[in-house]
Amino acid sequence: MTQALQKKKKKFADQFVNASRRGDRETMREIRKKVNDWNRKARQEKQYHRIIDLSSMIERRMQPAQKVPETMRRAAREISRRWQ
Repeated sequence: MTQALQKKKKKFADQFVNASRRGDRETMREIRKKVNDWNRKARQEKQYHRIIDLSSMIERRMQPAQKVPETMRRAAREISRRWQ
């Protein structure tokens, strides 16, 4: 996958998540329409690698931050103390 395509996919997902967090439903609809048009064109051209799966990208971005594993917590606290 080219970098330009990856940037395009990331841009759509980031815009959608930002609009969602702001509660901007109109922008969310516009982005979804752009992605659907993009996907339709990719399917027509039989370039399936260009299809954007917006829902899975959004789901990953909306997940809470991952916690530090228990085995690493002591080391993380020690590093945090040293930096303060």
